[in-house]
Amino acid sequence: MNGLAVLRRYLRLPAGRCPSCGAFFGSPLCRECISASGIDDRPFRTRVAFHELQFVGAYWSRQPGAAVSLSPLGRALRGFKDRGDRYAGRCLGALFAMRLAGTIDPAEVIVPIPSDVRRLRARGLSPAAWLADALSRSSRARLSQQSLVRTRDRPAQRTLGGAARRANAEGAFGLGPDGVRGYSVVLVDDVITTGATLRAAATALWIGGADRVRCAVLACADEEILNRCRARTESAGRGAISVRAS
Repeated sequence: MNGLAVLRRYLRLPAGRCPSCGAFFGSPLCRECISASGIDDRPFRTRVAFHELQFVGAYWSRQPGAAVSLSPLGRALRGFKDRGDRYAGRCLGALFAMRLAGTIDPAEVIVPIPSDVRRLRARGLSPAAWLADALSRSSRARLSQQSLVRTRDRPAQRTLGGAARRANAEGAFGLGPDGVRGYSVVLVDDVITTGATLRAAATALWIGGADRVRCAVLACADEEILNRCRARTESAGRGAISVRAS
């Protein structure tokens, strides 16, 4: 049984259409959408502050002479988050697991960024938790959804600029009942824009005694991070770690 068949069994993923463009037999994403999103067989690797970051592809698409638009990966993710498209969610979970499972040590603990209560009620799901569950099933690493909690509900990060995002995220997370002391933690989120949310969550895990915190994200919406990674991958390969991302 090949890797995709195993993931379909775990995630109940049917052989079917691409969740971004609708092409038949294109799950988890069709070949054209994978290419247009900058997705390769291995994830991009860089850093957010001093934490290692891996991500699968680009959230935005910048075509020469055209306006900035969502990439196919971004469209599928937007459909999952904003329209509750659970088929897209299963496809994205499979894609995330296929690209990242080989980088996960089964002894690590996978911790999703917790959704705030209002958005969780509105969506009926947590995108980061879906991705973390898929990665845990594929890598056989332990999933802990109780290691981090939101200290209070705050405005959505997507409505804020860079400095406001950092201020909004500061102190946004606390430790939950599942301890992480002595463990290596993989922190999972769906999108990285400025890295403010990941930094705040990683800080809480460090305070809780985690030996190591690294980040795994589906899509990157930060053009500076993408450009740094692309510059490195042209000569050093997709697996290279780029210069520090602030």
